[in-house]
Amino acid sequence: MNILLITLIAVSVLVFVYFVRNAIKSYQEYICRQKIPGSTTKGPQLYEAVPYEGSKLAANVSVFIQRRVTKEYVFTNNLGFRVEKNDLQQLAPVDIAFIGCSWVMGVGVEYKETFVSKVSKALNVNIANLGVGSYSIIQAVRRLEKNIEFLRPRIIYYGFLKWTY
Repeated sequence: MNILLITLIAVSVLVFVYFVRNAIKSYQEYICRQKIPGSTTKGPQLYEAVPYEGSKLAANVSVFIQRRVTKEYVFTNNLGFRVEKNDLQQLAPVDIAFIGCSWVMGVGVEYKETFVSKVSKALNVNIANLGVGSYSIIQAVRRLEKNIEFLRPRIIYYGFLKWTY
């Protein structure tokens, strides 16, 4: 009797998992078929190709980006770091150098809403935001490596966001 009950439970679990997996797969296919408008960018090219890092933010750029859900103005300074407003120069040395991906850069939000800006204002410190959308840890370290002698940061903060599906 116990073996029959255990077998029945095991089969029920397998059937449930099978249906859930198929439901998730069907939903993902449905989402992929939806017509999602692309982003609109007004201004010069934000990213530029570079040999050592692959790409980086262009220097002294002012760009407006609008996506389906988000929109923001992106300004970069003389070194291509995201800053709060146009025509800012990077001061050195910095107290904190932030490196990382789009989460550090603040993709999808205005600069004042980025965690880098909030840390800078809360601690009243000079910072450098070296974050670039789609950067890997290797690219982030290479970007820091190219700028560390100028910036001479007291603290280096590596931030990343891992998505799991």
